[in-house]
Amino acid sequence: MKRKLLPIITVLFVIFGCEDAPPASMDMSDNSINHIEATVDESDSPTNEIEKTDDIDSDVKGETVDETQQPTHTTTLGIFEWDVISMTLHSSKSDLSISVPADRYFMITQGLHWMDVSIAKSDQQEKAFEPVTIHIETKTDIYEFPYDLATNRLYLEDEWVYASDYTLLIMHGLLDPQSEIGIMDTMLWNAWQEFERNPEIEYKHSLKFDQSYVNQMNYTDWEEELRGTETRTSFMYYDNGTEEVQSLSIYTNGIIALNRQLLFTDAKYQTASGVHVGMSREEALIGLGEPSIKLDSHWGYRVGDYTIFHLYFEDNKIKWISLTIPL
Repeated sequence: MKRKLLPIITVLFVIFGCEDAPPASMDMSDNSINHIEATVDESDSPTNEIEKTDDIDSDVKGETVDETQQPTHTTTLGIFEWDVISMTLHSSKSDLSISVPADRYFMITQGLHWMDVSIAKSDQQEKAFEPVTIHIETKTDIYEFPYDLATNRLYLEDEWVYASDYTLLIMHGLLDPQSEIGIMDTMLWNAWQEFERNPEIEYKHSLKFDQSYVNQMNYTDWEEELRGTETRTSFMYYDNGTEEVQSLSIYTNGIIALNRQLLFTDAKYQTASGVHVGMSREEALIGLGEPSIKLDSHWGYRVGDYTIFHLYFEDNKIKWISLTIPL
């Protein structure tokens, strides 16, 4: 059975932007990469064009063409997670160097590989203020991309484009872990990992549709309700699934809109049985019954054919109520 349980908009993963990060210069002595130095030239736009050497294993580039592997509508990047040796984040303004965990390679490389840059192109083409470079070493090449955490933009093919929601989450989790998005990334990723280790799903109990409503509204109702609601923070991202630019929004009313997932963070939002943020597991069990997915990090309830109602826990209390919608 195909599982679409935790849309992680996801965070990941999560990054500081760098519009003004320049091409890297390299010391290629002994045919190895000994040093990468980034310099900022305020008069020039950032570029991914890096001078190639004769040693293919030491090429640094921002893009490469592989006609046999790339989909026709995407970027010219042929980066696959199984080819990645290492992935790190660097800053030209500090000694920052953070290794991206290997289990996050897949989401970042997929975000790059399946991007339609003509759609993902940002209407903001100006330089960023806090340069961070994503450095990816594969079995055959080295790639470096400026990234702006403040706007979730990547510099690809001579243009600033919106990165995926996964990249947005991951980079905040790595570079700003105490931020709201950084905390979301950590919790959602931990929940996903726990589910992957314990994939058993019990379908002995399902919620009726109205039992899964929050304040008597389902996902579609809330989507419409939020159209005119004031946001406190908002980030644009490219959605690989729908091939559209979407928005991750943190609303002033205590709701967070991720990719096909809503998080309710305030106790004023509750189910028909009165389950709300701040309740204990025992109280949630009384109100909703046994979940289909019952893990330490979260519970998931089947509604109709899908598991679309979730509870996320922190210190044995409900931290978020979540509604999701299948792709």
